[in-house]
Formats: sequence, structure tokens, C-alpha cells
Amino acid sequence: MQSVAYLLTSATGTGLLVFSSCISFITVTLTVNAQNPTCPTGGPAANCNCRVESPGFSIECDGSYADPEEVREYLIFHQSYGLIVSLAVNNIAQSKFSYVPDDFLVGNQVPSVSFKCSHGFSVNQGILVFSVRAFTDSFNECGLTGDLTFSNCNLRQFDAAVLNNCKRLNKLAFMDSHVESLIDIPSLTNFTVYSPRQWAGANQRGLSRMTLAPGASLPLLTYLDLTGNSLDDDSINFVADETVIEEMHLEGNNFAFVPNLTSAFNLHTFSIALNVSSSTPILLPNPRAQSRSLNASFYSSLKIKNEVTVLDGMFGQDAVNLKLNMTEFKEDVFFEPLSQSPGLVVYCALAVGAQSPSCPDTNPTSYCSCYPEGPGFRVECEGDYATAEKMREALTFYQSYLKHLAFVDSHVESLIDFPTLTNLQNLTVYSPRQWTAAPQRGLSRMALAPGASLPLLSYLDLTGNSLEDDSVKFVSQEISVQEMHLEGNHFSSVPSLTNCLNLHTFSTTLDISSSVSIQLPNPRDQLQPLKASFYPSSSTVHEVTSLEGMFGNDILNLKLDMTRFDESVFLGPLQSSNLIISLNPDSKFLYGCNIAWLVRDNRQLLTRVRNGFCADGTAFESIPEQELSGSAINSFSSYYRTNTEIVFPCLF
Repeated sequence: MQSVAYLLTSATGTGLLVFSSCISFITVTLTVNAQNPTCPTGGPAANCNCRVESPGFSIECDGSYADPEEVREYLIFHQSYGLIVSLAVNNIAQSKFSYVPDDFLVGNQVPSVSFKCSHGFSVNQGILVFSVRAFTDSFNECGLTGDLTFSNCNLRQFDAAVLNNCKRLNKLAFMDSHVESLIDIPSLTNFTVYSPRQWAGANQRGLSRMTLAPGASLPLLTYLDLTGNSLDDDSINFVADETVIEEMHLEGNNFAFVPNLTSAFNLHTFSIALNVSSSTPILLPNPRAQSRSLNASFYSSLKIKNEVTVLDGMFGQDAVNLKLNMTEFKEDVFFEPLSQSPGLVVYCALAVGAQSPSCPDTNPTSYCSCYPEGPGFRVECEGDYATAEKMREALTFYQSYLKHLAFVDSHVESLIDFPTLTNLQNLTVYSPRQWTAAPQRGLSRMALAPGASLPLLSYLDLTGNSLEDDSVKFVSQEISVQEMHLEGNHFSSVPSLTNCLNLHTFSTTLDISSSVSIQLPNPRDQLQPLKASFYPSSSTVHEVTSLEGMFGNDILNLKLDMTRFDESVFLGPLQSSNLIISLNPDSKFLYGCNIAWLVRDNRQLLTRVRNGFCADGTAFESIPEQELSGSAINSFSSYYRTNTEIVFPCLF
């Protein structure tokens, strides 16, 4: 007989070791204590806090008060009590936190690390520098095992050697940060360099150079976003080798050509903007996975022309959005893909002036003549014979063929009894200044004639006028409109956009303090995400009382001055979609129970609510959830946070 040891573990975690000589096999039963660890008390007096996040701790430090050594001490103290699953250093200020030293993670393997700086979007207000061994311990092991994110940081020349040996790093993101070059990028699955602005004092916007290490590749890359940088075509040559990539965004750079996507077998979403006039082939995946349709969008910058010379790929139920400034739609390019792929849809926008219209065959009066003159007509009337009524009749006749009507930096005070223009696609009244001696800036009144409509209107720009709410009531019936700009008027409300099926870009300014109902398209075309932006005039406060729409991967920029972020308004849209809400960082929300629904009960949504700050300047994501729980002592509905520690009785 063989002696056998049993290890029996009780639910309380105590173990009992039993030996027996009566059995010839071993049975080991382990019952692991499933309870999460508890944040320890005591320890170093750092400007950091601990929050329980299964299966360990989430550490958040305030970089405006804590220096790197304080953060390291805080990590050392907590690592003996459990796993550290995330580390966030927020509000990084140059005076306290400018350098990340060797072994910053002190041997911990951390799945999520983020740095959020307060560098004022200026290259002269601070910089964050890293030791080449910042994330490597004494055993040459990298502590990054998941995500690494930089937000609002000036990094200048980021040396990717910092990430050497980080074999388990999956996601690397530079969000609205200043990084001029990335050399020798490591292998990743998710890579983002999003640069929506040019920093003050910078020579360029975002990246101008990006390369992989010699012989390196990104064999597991599934998501790539390089939006808003200054990259040239040679910086994205590596894209041709990305066989597993699923989603790619390349807008806002200095590209002249579309990269070869033939080998991108899994690609389902692609977008790029071309910033240099060119003739380019479009080589889409062939072969490719047919489990999802491909949505590929191509844009031109203003005042350039891009012609498509080849369209090739394995097409199914796909959509190709050619928003390029094209002058030709050639049979030898498009006929074969369209005829061989019945499910392929090509959305095409020819450049303005590319093809002048032909004058209609009929003529309402012999005293007026029509001449094509791109992008429309020139009408000449003989004043000796044509009466004013005959001239008006001729203009009314030809205007039905009008596609583009623009008043740019002109003084026009009213447009009333606007007729039905069956072919009008683009209407612009852009008034950037008030003319000398004029009583107002631009339009003060606009109205369609009774029963009139603009059935094909796709672009509307009424920026900088003096319009009030009743002048844009017609907007709610514009089902074909795709882009709409209403900034700089005297609006107090947002027009209903429920019926605007094709809308993908919307912006407005609210000039009068009010409670705001936002009704976005429902249903709507899902080919392109909706980006809707709402701005205040100075010294106005707006509270959003309802938010409705068919949300997908949409972006809602609420740059209004708000004081409330109510569960009844925002929870439903956030839970039912991938909606991103970007708030005005100058808004100061009440700290306490009215945001507990987000900070405590739905913390996973915080990554999609950006720039949220309380009245004391605390970021939403920096609020420890334990501060918004506890036994009710008094009945409170909202608080301004002070330096005194308070437990908030938010029991819903």
C-alpha cells in the first residue's frame, strides 16, 4: 500500500492535511476563496487611492501631487495584498511628474496602465519622458500585459525601445497627445494615434513619421486608427502586410494614394482621406471573409482632385463610399465590379464643377437665353424686350435645375418664400462677419414657401447668421440631408432630426440658456457613424433633458455648459450602443448621488464618457466608487466635494 496525502480546503480557506495508507491513488480537492481582496489600510501617505476591481486592485494616482517615487511606493505596499489590475496616473503636471524611471511598475504585471497629462495642448507647458527600462524589471520582464494609453500628453519623440520585451502588450493608444515620431513599433493587436488638433508651438499635427523595426511585423493587429496626423504614404507601407486586420481609419493625413488592402482578409471597416491630388487604384481584400460586409469610405480634402484608376476586390454585400473629388466615373473601372457583384453598392460624389449641366430643351421666353457654366447656368435676358415678369419667370424655370446655391461672406438679410428646388443638393449661407452699418450679421429670417420642399438637399450650412428657432423648422423634413452646420445663430433649441435618415455630421450653437431635447435620426443609415456637436455661446447654461436616436458607433460632442448628467437621459443610449459622449471639460457637474449611476453602478461605461469633471475638478474616472456608497445618515441628493472625506449615502 502507498501512503496518500489529501489536502482538504474548507470554504473559509483553512486546510487539513490527511495521510492514509489504505488507497493507491491521490485525490486533491481545492476550494478557492472567491471573495475579492480588500484594499489595505495604512501604508504610504501618497496622493493615490485603491479601489477593488476583480480579481485585485485598481490604483489611481494624482500626478499633480504625486511624484513617480510616491506612485512606486504605493504599488509596492499594495502588491503583497493582491493583484494590481490597473494603474492610472491622472492630471500629470510638469512640476511633479515629468520622468518615468526604471522599473516603474516595481515588478508587477499590470493589464491596464494609463497616463493622463495636464500639458495644456502646448509643447511648452510640459513633457513626459520615459527611461528605456521604465516598464522592465530587474529580471528583464516587461510589466505591461494588456493596454497602455496616453491622453493629452506631450511625448515628442517617443522611443518605442521603452516597449522592448513587452510581448503581452495588446493595445497601445495615444489620444489627443503630441508625439512626433514612432520608430520600431512592437507587435500589437490594437494601435491608435488619434490627433484631433495641432498643439500650440508644434510644427505639425501629430505623427509625421512611423516605422516598424527592421524585419518586424504586426501579425495580430486587428484595429488601427491613425486619424488626424501628418503621415505620408511611405509611413503606412506596412498596412499591405496586415492579414488579420478588421478595422482601419486613416483620415486627416497627407496621403496621395490608397494602400494596397488585397491581403486584409478580415477587413470590414476602412476609411481614408486623400490630401494630395492623384490618380489612385483601390485594391480591396481578395479573397476575404464573407461573415461581415465591408464598408469602405474614401474622402478628398478641399481643392484637390482624386481619380480612381482601378477598383478591385472580392465584393459581396459591400458598400464603397467614394466621397472623393472625382471628375470621371469610368466604365472600365466600375462596370465589372458592379456587374459581377449584385450586392455591391457604390456611393459616388463627383466634384463640384466636374460636369456642367445641360440647358433644358425648353425655354420659357425667347427673350432670355441659357448657357452652361459650371457648376450651373448663366441666364441672359434682353432688357429692351423682356419685362421684369418674364425675367422672373425665366429664373423660376431654371432654378429648378439648380444644384448648388451659396451666399459666402455676403450680406443677405432674409430668404423668404423659398421655392421648391427639386435638384438642389447644397445650400450655404455663410456669414462670418457683420457688414458695416448692417443691423445684423447675415440672415435674420428664412422660410420656405407654403408647401415647398428641398427633396434632394444633402448639405446645409447656415453658419454665422442671426436666425432664430422658427427659421430652421424645415430641417426636420430633410430626409436626404447628410451634413448640417448651424453654428453662430440665435437658437435656444435643437431642431428635431428624427427623420434625417442619412445624416452623418451635425453641429449647432445654442445662444440662449435653456433645457435641451436632442432628437437624433431614428431610424438611420448605419453606413457611416454620426458625429453630432453642440456648442454654447458665452455665459449660457444648458441642461440636456432627453436624448433619443438610433445610436451605433456614434460620437456626441456635448460642449455645452452643463451641471447635470442624469441617468434618465444618458444611461439608455450608452447601454444600447457603442455611443461615445464627449463633455465640455469646463462643465462642473455636481459631485454625489446624481452621478453614482455612472461612477458606481456602470463603471464600465466610463471609457465612453469623456472629459467629465466634478465641481472640484475631479475627473469622473478618478472618483473612488466607495465614496458613493454607504449607509444613509441624512437625505442628500447632491454634493460639492471638499477636502473632508465623506461617505455618500447613494442607495438607489
